[in-house]
Amino acid sequence: MRLADRFSVWFLFATVAIAGVSAFMSGDLSRIVAVLVVATPCPLILAVPVALAKEGVLVKGAGPLEALVQATVAVFDKTGTLTAGQPEVGHIEGSEHPNRILRLAASLDQASGHVVGRALVDEAHRRGLVVSRPSEVTETAGSGIVDGVRVGVGGDAYFAEAPPSGPNGSGSAMRVKVVFDGTPAGTITLEDRLQYLPPVGGALLQEAIDVAVILTPFAPSNGREALVARP
Repeated sequence: MRLADRFSVWFLFATVAIAGVSAFMSGDLSRIVAVLVVATPCPLILAVPVALAKEGVLVKGAGPLEALVQATVAVFDKTGTLTAGQPEVGHIEGSEHPNRILRLAASLDQASGHVVGRALVDEAHRRGLVVSRPSEVTETAGSGIVDGVRVGVGGDAYFAEAPPSGPNGSGSAMRVKVVFDGTPAGTITLEDRLQYLPPVGGALLQEAIDVAVILTPFAPSNGREALVARP
């Protein structure tokens, strides 16, 4: 161990020198990386996944990293990835009183683990509203019976018979439709703070990727704006 420590500094200087000479003689900077990989494979293999993990990127192996060079399409999850994943209720509008819309929607979404459902419940508690226990809840369609009223909560896609909920506002905004007994009662707008995308990362993404796809159940414009937004 002591012998390795004694020669490690000289080995480092020699490796860097050889890498520099290789790049200078060939005119190809990638030769530096090639020499470093051959000379010190273990540190590089360990350092790259650790460095990426600090940025929240989980690397499953060398194969995915090598495949990224040929990638032309990037798929992003929106809530919790491009946004903070902690939406807050902003505006409530509709034919019913806002507090009634919120109370019944929050009562239903007690049975949901979705971040939007938690936001509705938190806002109802903040306003001092008493939420009721729902029954006959179906997670897929987001509907159940609350205080004798069949309540539905979800996006436009869940309620094809109801008119669209209108513009979605900023890129981080989400509009949730609330239906009572099959009749549209109103919409709840939630705002979710956008995550910071460093300028360098954004520039690299634009250069390397031809198509960016965002997975979101809400309006497509939300996703596009969320991707390009800056703080």
